[in-house]
Amino acid sequence: MGYEINESSVKYTINLLLIICISVMALQFTHYNFMHTNSLIGPFIILVFLSMYFFFFVKQLHISKYTVLLVSMTTLFFFYYIVNVNGNFEIDVQYLLYLTVIYFMFIFISIFKETFIIYPMWTIFVFLYSNIVFLPMLIEDIRFINSNGLIAFLLLFFCMMSLNVSNMIFRVINIYSIILLFIVIYDTNSRTTILALLFVLFIYSFWNKICNYIKPVIISIVALSILITFFYIKIKGTEIGTYLNEVSLKYTDKSLFSGRQRLWEGAINNVVDSDKVLLGLGNNVQFELLNGYLHSLYVQLFYQGGLVGLLLFMCVLWIIMSLIKETKNVSTDHRLKTLVSFFIGILILQVFEGQLIYSFSVISVLSWLILALLVNKALFYIKDQNV
Repeated sequence: MGYEINESSVKYTINLLLIICISVMALQFTHYNFMHTNSLIGPFIILVFLSMYFFFFVKQLHISKYTVLLVSMTTLFFFYYIVNVNGNFEIDVQYLLYLTVIYFMFIFISIFKETFIIYPMWTIFVFLYSNIVFLPMLIEDIRFINSNGLIAFLLLFFCMMSLNVSNMIFRVINIYSIILLFIVIYDTNSRTTILALLFVLFIYSFWNKICNYIKPVIISIVALSILITFFYIKIKGTEIGTYLNEVSLKYTDKSLFSGRQRLWEGAINNVVDSDKVLLGLGNNVQFELLNGYLHSLYVQLFYQGGLVGLLLFMCVLWIIMSLIKETKNVSTDHRLKTLVSFFIGILILQVFEGQLIYSFSVISVLSWLILALLVNKALFYIKDQNV
């Protein structure tokens, strides 16, 4: 019995520490910010090692061919990205630490049998954060930035994961938080976040019909995302570009061309002109504008990691898609539906955001956390079906 108490205590401690780190990181995008995000890399490393200790000594691994494929390909991608350093520039140690922390977090959450996430704790956290941070900003009419919308979108995940809880108090808290987060997302007027949310709601609502075709759906989304990148660069100044811009101005009060086309074209040209198409310019090279943030996962991957980095990441996605496909017979599981829906939502975000590999931020950490929880859930079902 004492051992069970110790195991439970460790789980609650890990969740509490992670929630505290996430809370502080999320404040970076508000006027309540009091600490640089990089200051939390140390605590995150401690948290990862604590999690590793917990998993190694208390839990068991999901052992299957998919586990081996996932660990191998993810390790290959992150190892390549970490060692792909440009010798002509100073090494960005903090960025390398970030990639390392994300790698270990993703692997250890993915492959151990029981996730350590305690969703009621996260429900309370989302409720408190929304009321302490978002609600005053709404009341005081403080302008939200796109990052606030992204954070609200990712926090919405924990609310949806807890929709089927039986406790009435938690249900009321959850519904209230969902409504508040919807308002924040709408108020940011972030077209990318709103589009991702619409995809989440659509996939979740029609999961029973879509689950048998989920792999082609995801492949189509990724392929279209890359095609949209090149299309977006080329249509500026054309007849179709002018028409689409007018539509965007009419319905969103925002120009379709926010400057991303210049970023993407400039970044791609830099790689091509440097004859670094295969390997990219290196993880320690940043584009000269916006602190190197290229607002696109695929352009960022190509810029820093070249075609090799892009291909390796696609292989990781392919394994995740294969895992999801293997769970298609489990069409009634609420949490699986939520996880797959937000996975697709995160893919939609990468078309115009690309926070997955850009920097150590609450957006990247939450995104990788959701991906890891999806893999963990899928591996659980595959193992259960094979028993």
